[in-house]
Amino acid sequence: MEDLIINKTDELNALQTIDWDFAAAETDGLTHSFHPYPAKYIPQIPNLLIRELTCQSETIYDPFLGSGTTCVEANSLGRHALGNDIK
Repeated sequence: MEDLIINKTDELNALQTIDWDFAAAETDGLTHSFHPYPAKYIPQIPNLLIRELTCQSETIYDPFLGSGTTCVEANSLGRHALGNDIK
């Protein structure tokens, strides 16, 4: 169990070294331009976090599904995705 905690700590510390400036990023790839959802965020954020914190074939859960950005990115990275939202 201690090894798992150390490994997760290393992963979280690695996030501090990432350049989070996505000003020039292409944000309407895949299905990301289908819906003009006002609270939607750019796909680069979930893409980066999914790549850094999960492995292929793992399942990602998004409890605030919105327009599905996180689930689309999870699927494009070889992860399973589940999500729901209250409407």
